[in-house]
This record gives sequence, C-alpha cells and structure tokens, in this order.
Amino acid sequence: MYQIVIADDEPWVLYRIRNLIDWNALGFEIVGTAVDGLSALEIVKEKRPALLLSDIRMPGLDGLKLVREVKVTSPDTIVILITGFSEFSYAQEAVRQGVFDYMVKPVRKKELSSVLERVREHLYEKNSPEESDLFFSLLGNEKQYSISDVFGCMGHSNLLPYFCMVTAAFEQKLSDSLICKSQGEHPNLCLRTGTRQKSILLQLEQPQCDMDFLIEKSDTVSALYTGISTIMPAATDFSVLLHQAETAMLTAALHKSSTPLFYAIKTPKIAHQLMTRFSTALRSNERNTLLAVLDKLEASANHLQIDTILDLTNRMIALLCEHHYGNYEALELHYKQHLGINNILDTLILPLRQAIQYQESTQTVPLTQFRKIMNVIEENYMQDLRLSDISKQFYLTPNYLSILIKKETGATFSELLIHKRISLAKKLLIETELPVQDIMEQVGYKDYSCFIRLFKKHVNCTPYIYRKEAAQ
Repeated sequence: MYQIVIADDEPWVLYRIRNLIDWNALGFEIVGTAVDGLSALEIVKEKRPALLLSDIRMPGLDGLKLVREVKVTSPDTIVILITGFSEFSYAQEAVRQGVFDYMVKPVRKKELSSVLERVREHLYEKNSPEESDLFFSLLGNEKQYSISDVFGCMGHSNLLPYFCMVTAAFEQKLSDSLICKSQGEHPNLCLRTGTRQKSILLQLEQPQCDMDFLIEKSDTVSALYTGISTIMPAATDFSVLLHQAETAMLTAALHKSSTPLFYAIKTPKIAHQLMTRFSTALRSNERNTLLAVLDKLEASANHLQIDTILDLTNRMIALLCEHHYGNYEALELHYKQHLGINNILDTLILPLRQAIQYQESTQTVPLTQFRKIMNVIEENYMQDLRLSDISKQFYLTPNYLSILIKKETGATFSELLIHKRISLAKKLLIETELPVQDIMEQVGYKDYSCFIRLFKKHVNCTPYIYRKEAAQ
C-alpha cells in the first residue's frame, strides 16, 4: 500500500474525502490527516508518505508554502493540491513548484480516482535504473543468477541457509514496486511479476517449513491463488524457484484451489500414458480416440500440474501439425507466461478439440444434431449464451457453427438471439404488468440502454409505447 496524508482546514471536507472512495482498493492507505499546514508538515516529516493531498488555503502554513517545505524534508512525496479558488494563478504557481496535479472543490469521486490511478502508475515506474535492470534480468533470463547473486546485487550478503519462493495472484491491482527488499537483518525479496501478481523470495533457517508459516511470512494471506516452490540452498539458480512457484500458482488457479499449492517434482504416470495413446490414435486416424484422450486429460486435470498439461498439449499440437491432421494450421504453441488465471483448461484443450473435430465439422451436420443445437438456443437464449459455449458443447468450431446457423435459419446467431429475446419481451409487456427493467433482465439483457435501443430498432417504438398501444 502507498501511504497518503490528507490536509484540509475544514473537518467536513476531510471527512468527505476520506469516505469518497475505497482507498485500499486503489492501493493507498491513509496514515494521517491534518487541519492546518504545520500539522501536515509534521506528519509528512514523520511518515514520509508517497502522497500528500492538501488544501491550498490553510492556517499556519498554506498549501503553496507547504509544498516548498515538503520538497525539502520529504522530496519523494508527491503533492496534489485542492482548492475552492479556481483562479489560474494558483494553478500556475502550483505547477511551478512541481505539484503533481491540481483539483478544484468539491472533489468528485471520478476525478479523484483518475488522479490516483496516474499517481500509482507514476510510482510503479519510480524504481532506480539499477533495480529495474535487475528486475528485467531476473524475469527475462538474460543472465543466470544464483539466489546469493540476487541478494548480492541488492547489497546484502548475510544470508540464511535456505530459500523458498511464493508466487501469489490477487483480485485487485497491486501497488508494490517492481522490486523491493523488506527490512531487517535477513530481508525477503519481492518482485511484482504482474499487475495482480507478485513473487516473494523468503529466507529460511530450516529445509522444511509449515505452509501457514510461509504464507504469513510472505504476506499473501489475501491472495486468490498461491504457489510455493521447493526449499533450496543459496547456490540454486533463482529462475528455478521462480518457475516452480509460478507453476504451482497457475496449477492452483487451474484447480480453482483457494488453498496454496506446493510445486510437485514428480510427473504422474498418466501423462506418459495419455501421450502414448494420443500418438497411437493419430497414426491410426482414430478421431474418436483422439477426442477421448482429450476428455481423459480434462478429467485428470485436477491431478496434474500446469506445466505437465502445458507440455502434453504442446506435444499434441506438434503431432497434429506433423501429420497434417484436422485444422492444424490454426493451432499455436502455448507458453506459461501467456496464460492468465482464468479459463486455463479451455485455453489449452479447446483449440486441440476443435482442430480434431474440424474434418467432421466441414461436412454436413446431421439434422438431429442441428435440432439439438437449436434446442440449446431455445432453452437458454434468456441467459448469457455465447456461440463459443454451444460450439464447445457440440465439438464444432465457432466459425463453422455460425455459418451453419446462418445457412439453416437465414439469420446469424446474434440476429436469432435478438429476435427471440425481443419476441419474448413483447409477449411479457402485453401479458404481464412487470416493470420494463424486470422484463429486460428476464429476456437476457443487463444493459438498459442497449435493450431500449434494440427494442426500438426492431419494433419501431419503445417498450413503454408498445405496452400502452397494445392496451388500447
């Protein structure tokens, strides 16, 4: 969290600003408030906050004088000035003194949130060039560093004998620096490895540690998903621990596991069995067996680590390309760093399934199967129904399914969905007294303006006028 101090001589303004937004969600923590400039300066001297938000007119020491003092006593503190006086001269003087931004009372929620986003982005990039160079070297494998090398680069050589990496993904964007070291005799090292992800290298006294201890020590209790590497000595390559922790975290995301996962060194036998079976079925052109292997891989995912699944799917892609099987031209190899924490299994397996299905899907779909497809649309059009959901259910590519629906019905999937939803809306407007808002939600829309616009486009009047005219 970035620390912030707020100063204003009007208590009600202080109260309003404190409660205007969710500061923690934006990565800020209010560590002090003041009702005059001298008190604000004392707090800044003590706390050295990342940000000072101050009124420009205050007793004791006004905002402009406060800025000059802050630049001397806490030069890294960013200052944003607030005033009820919008004369341009104040803004000019504030800018000359190096103020980050300038806002006019009353401060609006949207405006304040926008300014804080820019402050946070500025703070992200505030690392020294040396730290940034080290950060990108560690993540980009431009140079191999042992764990002791890494701490040496940070100016620390008094190390404990063992080390462990914890990688965690969070729901909110992080405000951590690119690279930072904790305080104390045996500091930990933290890398912000994503906008919502960080990796913490822990120093340990023993080769075995309790999971709860590691999570508490790394301050990742609030994470969505957490992965923990094996515990290694100082001579270990830093990238090994980073790889293990990220792999374990992505595995936790794959399994939707709120419990942190340790990296597993051994690969289950089923991985070798699936690959052998896939290769044999491909040589024999047994399409159903290929799909059955993917079904088995999907069913076994909760027992496999993400790097195992990644390796299997990439090897399967390579085999399909080698045998020119299915729609192999559309396949691309996947890399761990390109995977998000959502829909990992679909990202890896669905393209394979669609490529294998391609040869069949380019032929005419049986009438019975098309009726099943239309039944799915009929039963679910009031929900958040997507073409990709249906194509996955029937092992068809979304593109082919779109062409098929257009060919058989004369309308695109989107047009079909709109027609069914608007028809139901008209029926509910006439037969019920439900509010338009409720009808909109029942037929599958969440955006009020979108629903009104579509209704008017297809019925030539608004829902209110349609109901009124139908009642006459």
